[in-house]
Amino acid sequence: MAVGIGVNGILKINTGTDASPTYTLIGGQRNAKVNMNNKTVDITTKGNFGWADSLNTVRDISIEVDGLVDELDAGFLALEQMFWSPPAAGKKFQFLTPGGRTVTGSFMLDGIPEDFPYADAVGYKASIKSKGVIVLA
Repeated sequence: MAVGIGVNGILKINTGTDASPTYTLIGGQRNAKVNMNNKTVDITTKGNFGWADSLNTVRDISIEVDGLVDELDAGFLALEQMFWSPPAAGKKFQFLTPGGRTVTGSFMLDGIPEDFPYADAVGYKASIKSKGVIVLA
C-alpha cells in the first residue's frame, strides 16, 4: 500500500518558458485539494425503463492551495502575476502527489484571495482550473 501524507502534495508553477519549463515550488503552501470532475449528459430514453442513464463528455481538474504569503518567493510571485496577465493566458503547473506521481498541464487562475488578519500571518488561497489536456505520470 502506498499511503502518503498531505505535506507531500505540492503545487509548482512554470517560471521558465513553455518550450523549456522550470517548475518552481509555490512557497508557503500548507494545504492542497485536487478536484477531478467529469461533466455528464443525460441520455435517458423510454427504453431505460425509468432508470437514468448518462454519458461522460468532458473532464477537468481544479486545484486549490492555501498557505502563507511570501512576497519574496518566486513561485508565489509567478502565481500572483497570473492575475495581472491577460485573461486568456494560462500557465503550466505541476502537482506532485504524495506517492510520487505528477499531474502536469496548463491551468487558468480562478482566484487568489489574500487574507490580512489583525494578529496572524498573512495568508492566501489560490484556485486554478485546467485548460486543455492534463497528463498524469
